[in-house]
Amino acid sequence: MNSKFTKIMLGLVLVALLGGQVFAYKYVMNANATYSYVVPTTQVMGLDGGDWDDGYFDYALPGDFEFYYYGRKVTHLRISTNGFILFGFGSATGDGVLYENTALPDATDPDQMAAVQWDDWDLTNHGAMYYDLLGTAPNRTFVIEWRGIPSHLVGTEYYTFEAILYEGSNNILYQYNEVLQSSSHDFGNKATVGVEHPTGLQGEQYSYNTPDLVNGQAILFTPFVHVYDTTDFTGDGIPDPTIYRPSNTGWYVRSDGAWITSGNIGDVPVPGDYDGDGRAYRATYNPATSTWSTEIGDIVYGTEGDIPVPADYDGDGTTDIAVFRPSNGTWYVYGFRALTYGTAGDIPMPVDLDGDGDAEFVVWRPSNATFYAYRLGAYTYGTAGDIPVRGDFDGGGWVDVALWRPTTGIWFVYSVETMTKSATTHGTYGDIPVPADINGDGMTDKVVWRPSNGIWYFKGFFAATYGTLGDIPMLR
Repeated sequence: MNSKFTKIMLGLVLVALLGGQVFAYKYVMNANATYSYVVPTTQVMGLDGGDWDDGYFDYALPGDFEFYYYGRKVTHLRISTNGFILFGFGSATGDGVLYENTALPDATDPDQMAAVQWDDWDLTNHGAMYYDLLGTAPNRTFVIEWRGIPSHLVGTEYYTFEAILYEGSNNILYQYNEVLQSSSHDFGNKATVGVEHPTGLQGEQYSYNTPDLVNGQAILFTPFVHVYDTTDFTGDGIPDPTIYRPSNTGWYVRSDGAWITSGNIGDVPVPGDYDGDGRAYRATYNPATSTWSTEIGDIVYGTEGDIPVPADYDGDGTTDIAVFRPSNGTWYVYGFRALTYGTAGDIPMPVDLDGDGDAEFVVWRPSNATFYAYRLGAYTYGTAGDIPVRGDFDGGGWVDVALWRPTTGIWFVYSVETMTKSATTHGTYGDIPVPADINGDGMTDKVVWRPSNGIWYFKGFFAATYGTLGDIPMLR
């Protein structure tokens, strides 16, 4: 092992700068999660805005309730009569009375929302909202229920559903107790179901005005930083800018064409070279069934709440199927090994830190802004809301400790070789960082994709339009 790297990882532990939760710009969406309905007991007796047709109730969470949404600590909730929650980061926020649901993401208000069953509900004459804070810190849950509520158009049929926020893991669970009343609103036919980023430019949508809900269904949203192994679809050694479009499960590779696949709602794109032929494959992971669809076949590996973390863990030149299980902090690598390293709330970031050709087990811990690398040590670097990114940004042959700050667009890099820091501005709030070596010179380039206009910005090179709002960009 390189002695300089060992010294850095084991000997240099900086004081945390504010600490904080990583900006998780995507959610694993499991539409077939375990259903276990919780009945809260505290009824909302008065509203803070609007009326019982279109109104909202504001709730300040306890200061020690550690729940983060897209990387920001939630301090207040705005609970709408119309079946959605708005997350506040210092105060209650947003338009809590809007009754005309839209598809997600949508740049117009309201943003930073959990659309549990966003529709035009009317609680004037029937139904109520309930909530409860349950359990013991640091593993509490906050439950919000809409109970026996009718739609504004059909006021004699009643629906019941809820959302549960999980402290620590930052998971969100939707549960549907009653979505069938023999009307046009059945099964969510007039509703939006999903989550949306505070900018309104990113989100995960389960359904929009389609009858996709059923009684006894649970939808689990697990936050994570997107991990995939390679997008070199042409085999020329250079990654290809790639878009995955959830709305049609389509793959769009700038240099290699477009494919519309028979995918599933909530599939996670996990491109990689799973057969070792030197070319990436359009692989997906289905959280509802734990099915990996790759060029070596469909393989079921994982369980509810797992995070896909494909990488080359054994150094054989092929991408390995792997998951990280937040519930027990264990990494499971298909056909290889299982290793417990991490805890609930950690963000897994497999990366080849020591240059030996295989990925190490690395987690980024939001609570103290620290990277932990198995058998290599810990390194504290960054501040609240930073995104950990992978790459050799100075071309020295070693992966650097690196972060991108969404609020300022600054890339912070700690060079393993030179033991120096650098800060470079590239991007703006709402962008998605997708660093990669785009010209094959051995140095990772700073790249962002802007959801608002579908443009890739390559620092020092050019800008190119490829993709549209709601797409998932990939480049590695």
